[in-house]
Formats: sequence, structure tokens, C-alpha cells
Amino acid sequence: MCDVPAGSMSSNGTRESEQAAGQIMTADGRDGHVVDLRLALSAHAPGEARDRAGSWLDAVGAHPDLQRDVLIAVSELVTNAVTHAASAPHVLLTADGRHLRVEVRDDSADPPIRREGTSAGGFGVRLVGELAVRWGWTPIAGGGKAVWAEFDTDRTRTARGDAADGAQ
Repeated sequence: MCDVPAGSMSSNGTRESEQAAGQIMTADGRDGHVVDLRLALSAHAPGEARDRAGSWLDAVGAHPDLQRDVLIAVSELVTNAVTHAASAPHVLLTADGRHLRVEVRDDSADPPIRREGTSAGGFGVRLVGELAVRWGWTPIAGGGKAVWAEFDTDRTRTARGDAADGAQ
């Protein structure tokens, strides 16, 4: 995986942001199954995460409906990390053939809040919960949390919607 902090140089002399934009790497170096993105604390982070996730989803052959759902989850979770946790998001995307997992880490230990939403926003966690088959969060040792959402690659939108009711 690309574990180089944002802005630093990798072993091949490229900046991490250049390397991550052009490479999708697994832990053993094969292309395709894992993406590790360390983004800046910026209003541009959700768009950058969507762009990179979209390229990865194309590379792993995800169905267009699944891609749409995953990209919404990526956008919402990264936006929450930037907006509510005031953190530079760390995004992990994994695929194992049956599931796609989106995980966004931030520096806040506060749990995500599933709100009713208003005209000012607040729909993110609820929307992720409705699109994903499973979602949750995990505290990270040393501080922060990981908020994650899982998607089954073999389910249709209708089946996912039915299964997602109360599945968390």
C-alpha cells in the first residue's frame, strides 16, 4: 500500500499525491484491490476522493449502480472528516470479490451522529446507512476513529435497500 504521508516523497521520487493518483496498489504490490489515500484537510478532499475512487471502481469492474452508491459514501464520509472532525481524511478502499469496503479515518474520537437532516445538511451518515449493506465506526488506538461502509458486489439496488433496513 501507499503509506507515504501526503506531501512527502516516495521511494521512487514522486510526490505521494502524484503516485496515488496514478496507482492503485495492494499490500503485495499487485494492481487493483486496495486503495490507500491520504488527503489534505481541504474543501477539495471529497472531490479528489471521488475521482480516485471512481478510477479504482472502474479498474475493479464494479457495476455502475454500485459505483454510484460507493462514490456517494466516499463523498459523504470524507466530507464529514473534513467538516465535523476537522481532519485530513485517510481513505481505504478494499475489494475482495464479494464486498467493497469504504473506510475513512479521521482524528476525532467523537462517534458519527445519524441525524434527521435539515435544509442545511446532516443527511450524510443516514444516507450512507441506507446505501450500504453494513456500516459502523471503530475507535483507533492512539486517537481518532474509522467510519466504514460495506457494499455487496452481487446485490441489486433493491436487495441492498431491503437488507440495509436495520442492518448495522
